Amino acid sequence: MTKTKQVVALVNQTTSSAGLGYILVCNRSQRHLSISLSERHENERAFLSQAPWNAISEERAGIASLKRRLNSLAVNASRQSFEEVSLEIVNKLNVAEARLKTLGGPRHTAETQRLFLLQLSSEYQALIHKATDAYYGRDECFREHSSLRLATLVMEENERFSAIVAKKGCHRVFSRSQGPETDSECEMEVAQEPVVPDGSSTDVEVAESAKSEGPMRDFPELRVFQQVDQTDPGGSDEPVGLWIARKYHDFRGFEVGSSNPSLITALVYEQTSSWCHHALTYVANVIGRIHRCIHDLLRHICPDPSVHGRLWAFLLPRLHETYVAATKHTKFLVEVERNGYPITLNHYFAQTMIKRRRARVERTLKRMTAWHTKDDARQPLLRLDDILKSYASNEDHRTEELEDVLRSYHKVARKRFVDNVCKQVVDHMLICSKQGPLHTFSAGFVGMLHEEDLQKLAGEDEFIAEQRKKLLVEVEILEQGRGVLA
Repeated sequence: MTKTKQVVALVNQTTSSAGLGYILVCNRSQRHLSISLSERHENERAFLSQAPWNAISEERAGIASLKRRLNSLAVNASRQSFEEVSLEIVNKLNVAEARLKTLGGPRHTAETQRLFLLQLSSEYQALIHKATDAYYGRDECFREHSSLRLATLVMEENERFSAIVAKKGCHRVFSRSQGPETDSECEMEVAQEPVVPDGSSTDVEVAESAKSEGPMRDFPELRVFQQVDQTDPGGSDEPVGLWIARKYHDFRGFEVGSSNPSLITALVYEQTSSWCHHALTYVANVIGRIHRCIHDLLRHICPDPSVHGRLWAFLLPRLHETYVAATKHTKFLVEVERNGYPITLNHYFAQTMIKRRRARVERTLKRMTAWHTKDDARQPLLRLDDILKSYASNEDHRTEELEDVLRSYHKVARKRFVDNVCKQVVDHMLICSKQGPLHTFSAGFVGMLHEEDLQKLAGEDEFIAEQRKKLLVEVEILEQGRGVLA
């Protein structure tokens, strides 16, 4: 085999021992040094078209093939040598795109500003529904911010309010030894009430009180809802029986065989003197929970801190109106319970009265047992004279009857009052109502904004616009760099 054929065979090999292969090019001769580059390429094509060089494949012959091959080698070398550079470019690109996303789209016109606020309100309402439905599982914000778990927090306040009114809702504590303690319902209620010594607080109560006071401390605009004139009146150590007897004397008139009809109204009014304090404190605590939830949720969804600040300041007067309405309705419910006539259609009132009267008679008669029957039942037998002597005086009888009425009515009214405040004020006015605070920032609210309000709330600062411009340039450059290294 001639040397020429050996060269052709060597060039046509797929790879060489070095793994790169050969490409045949035609150098300029001495007499062709002065020719142009295009003439040089033409001479090369003519040379390679002649035998035996025309046996070499096009991808292995010519300066153009050499250029493509060298470029491919350079790119491959870059890929192998700059993997870390490529990874760094991708990371920077992800960061830049994330920052760009947090800025949102440009907001130079009223349309773009309204669209921006509509998107925020849509996300806000979706998370509010999850917060009130206790659907915390799929959103990271509920794991990061416990203040957004609104349903759970409000239920804690509801239970605390019910327990406090059950324990401290009586100006004078009813003695348990004088009631039908054998009644299973009464025993269950007593067992569920918090056992806290008078005048003291448990560590749990102190901790929960600190939680409730947190919003009042962090949000000065809520301090107006703190109790100023409605302080806790506290309780009285005077026995209920002595107090009722004293009030009976104070309210005696010309009635015969009955007590003054207005006496029970006065007794209920004085016995429920702490209800206003407990109810307003409870509503203020719920308002604090809701206020913090709205604030933290807006901060979570709002990409621009300046927009969040302006939007929060714009919503505050509207939120304040809903809080004032809830507080006024709470006072209305207190007034209904305390200043009106003692009225109830609840059949448990009559049942409790019957049980109390029966228990009172039973306690009296048990003390007069003379002997028992000799059969297996061992029923007690009483003397008629002893029974007649057991009848109390008219005043004592009226006092006992008044206490039975007051205790029976207070129990029914207390549960009704707690339910009404929880249902009407908290559940309806503060949570579910479309005019409540949770629905203040809605699509309807955004749709009613004027152009000047849109500019004030969602208008883009020059700093943000400049930052977006720089990020767009950075993303474009990084995209080009990634394309080169791809």
